[in-house]
Amino acid sequence: NIYIMDEILTDLIEFVNNSDDDMFFNPETGIYNKFDKRNLVDFYIYNFFILHTDFWYKNYLLIRNTYPNKFSFVPLDFDGSLGQIGWFLEDNNANHEKFIAYAHRLFERLINNDNFRIDCKNRWLQLRETLWTDSFILEMLSDIFNDIKEILDFEMNKWKPETVEKEPDSSWPDFVIYSTKEFDLDEYIESLFEFIPERLDFCDIYFSYDQ
Repeated sequence: NIYIMDEILTDLIEFVNNSDDDMFFNPETGIYNKFDKRNLVDFYIYNFFILHTDFWYKNYLLIRNTYPNKFSFVPLDFDGSLGQIGWFLEDNNANHEKFIAYAHRLFERLINNDNFRIDCKNRWLQLRETLWTDSFILEMLSDIFNDIKEILDFEMNKWKPETVEKEPDSSWPDFVIYSTKEFDLDEYIESLFEFIPERLDFCDIYFSYDQ
């Protein structure tokens, strides 16, 4: 086992943070020589689409195979995604691009690059025409729900957000897991099924980059 928390990672951080644009996007020695380009595009598209909120500055792995020797990202921890985290329901049309740029220097540089945005646009269009159709995702979600619905009540009794008497506010640690109302599982399932088509429509506009 070889760990990269040494010279390799130090050099990578220095390159991402401080290289000028010519060096950063150099076709031979730049960022796509160090990272798998398709992974960067797919990683951004996927996590933007699912509205991965507890993310971008944590909850992902940086991996590298011996061959090909380029880095890739693997996302983790999805409890704050698909429009929900604890009791809180996210705006399905939320655009977290500014937060992403603030939280992740690599993606700040990428999403401010016209060529990367074009790559994201083309990849999004490809996915929407072939795999990420409304019907495909909703049918997949229904299949998953049917497989797990018998244990959902048990799981939610174990992990559901807490009901409290006092209205929670943002000063509480993890305030999104508290509410004064009783948890209604059906409400959140319905919200999830509404999220998919609404978020797809929003991302169709966002990734057109016509705004």
